[in-house]
Amino acid sequence: MAQLLGGPLRHRVFAYASGPFISESDGYDLYADQVEDYLKGGFRAVKPRAGMDPVKDGKMAMALRKQVGDDIGLMVDINQGYTLAGAIESLRRMEEAGLMWAEEPLQPEDLSGYRALAGRCRTALAGGEALGTPAAFRDYLEAGTFAVLQPDPTVCGGFSGYRQISALGMAYDTPTIPHSFGTIVNATASLHLAALEPVRRGGGPAPYPYVEYDMTPNPLLALRPMPLDSNGSIALSDAPGLGLDLKPQELEPWLTESWSIAAE
Repeated sequence: MAQLLGGPLRHRVFAYASGPFISESDGYDLYADQVEDYLKGGFRAVKPRAGMDPVKDGKMAMALRKQVGDDIGLMVDINQGYTLAGAIESLRRMEEAGLMWAEEPLQPEDLSGYRALAGRCRTALAGGEALGTPAAFRDYLEAGTFAVLQPDPTVCGGFSGYRQISALGMAYDTPTIPHSFGTIVNATASLHLAALEPVRRGGGPAPYPYVEYDMTPNPLLALRPMPLDSNGSIALSDAPGLGLDLKPQELEPWLTESWSIAAE
């Protein structure tokens, strides 16, 4: 697919581990062991979830930075969890952890909040997975909010919609990284889209672009392995299209409803 969209600029894309996730019973207590497993698996960048409260966020981020050292990329995803005041305090307490970005600290529609937050924190803000049009991304770019754009191909209009947003990002000198969560189809599409992005340096262990790797036990992602190489990157397949050859029967365990339309 990357070849059809103009040709990839690279055939391997650096991946970051999207996890760990907050536990209802354990909070952040299991993060250290889970992150250690990610590093043993070859990842060189990790994006844990944050947002329990600013004090705990700060302690978690600093503990992980101490654990992984300075050579591992560390970012957080707050999943739209804070008000403006809470986000300001949380990012202030996590600042010394040297985060590459803080993702979605506010509700996605809160343009004025993001503008205020961007003016009051030093950590780069990332977001856009819930935005569906180039016009929405334009508004956030004009407001000087996001330092990293994260359109999701399943939300923003597929390949063509993503490419329009990427072009906007280039016009505003802002890197674009696909948000990828769900199935192997979205993960592979995001890999091909990331392969089209120009090199941008964001201060992490590798220059952008990155591709997100869902670390949940997701059977719809496990349908096709996406192994990491020794540099923490994933290779593009040279097979036609996305390189996937999914059979309908492979999806039957998760099928809950089906319908058909008969031709008149």
